[in-house]
Amino acid sequence: MSTMSTVISEPQIVEFVEYMLDFYGPNGVYDVGMTEEEVREALPIRMLERADLEFDGDTIDREICEYIIINNLRTGRNF
Repeated sequence: MSTMSTVISEPQIVEFVEYMLDFYGPNGVYDVGMTEEEVREALPIRMLERADLEFDGDTIDREICEYIIINNLRTGRNF
């Protein structure tokens, strides 16, 4: 399996956090009370766990991070 190395700039992170919160944050489309801190914690995990996928800050990245937050960070499960 090959892995990609993607460096994400702070402006990209800020944009992705806002995108995530638009969906899962307070008053979001699927409000689960997600916080900026959770998104920022999930993002490096996503980069490590799915290094085979280039980060685009799109629906795929949103759903991967949502899964990490809901099923791992909030439950205390290891990866």
